[in-house]
Amino acid sequence: MSFKFELYLITDDELLKGRDLKETIQKAIEGGITALQYRSKSPNKSIRQMYEELKILREITREYGIPLIVNDRVDLALAVDADGVHIGQDDLPAEVVRKILG
Repeated sequence: MSFKFELYLITDDELLKGRDLKETIQKAIEGGITALQYRSKSPNKSIRQMYEELKILREITREYGIPLIVNDRVDLALAVDADGVHIGQDDLPAEVVRKILG
């Protein structure tokens, strides 16, 4: 499956300002985003909470045919069958991530 990365949205806990994540992302998709990256830097959010949010986002992105990219967390990307993972300079090396994800 090929994806379009024309309008790429990155989630941000602070910018949601208490709005419902699922509803906000659905509106963004209906508004034209073509790719979604889940990024959560909240120190108060557990891995379990991130996983639960990602399950919801995976369902929505599959429904609309939008790729889901997970920021930094290879384990969570695998857990929800994400389409990719975004890694930074301080994360696992790219060649290691490729071995893990295939």
